[in-house]
Amino acid sequence: MEGMVKCNVNSKWRNSSSLSGGAWITRNQQGNVLHHTREAFTPSPNRLTAELRCIIWALQSVRDLGFQNVVIGLCSSFSSVIFDQESTKTNSIARDFARSVLRDGRFQSYLALGGPAWLHNRIRNEALPNKF
Repeated sequence: MEGMVKCNVNSKWRNSSSLSGGAWITRNQQGNVLHHTREAFTPSPNRLTAELRCIIWALQSVRDLGFQNVVIGLCSSFSSVIFDQESTKTNSIARDFARSVLRDGRFQSYLALGGPAWLHNRIRNEALPNKF
């Protein structure tokens, strides 16, 4: 895609008491390397945390370099991962759930199928602009 930069990201994690490592490399549409870097991170409790820290670091870095349109390339067990920018309006339910953790002291983790009944109308309204 025109004006896009691809940023390949990878992290390495050994155990919860060792440093983890990360690296990223950016390329233009012709495949030419624009930037590359590596970083050591303080210990992470697990591989997923190390990977997320690396992704966040890469995103902050390419933003600081002034890139506006970025494709993140990951080596993972997923066949595809897409990050999509959302407006505050179309991300309001997730934002409110996250806010309730600290505001309301809701520290119990859970995973539920579907949305709660008290949110059905809000979920339906938020889903309309979120179709892809």
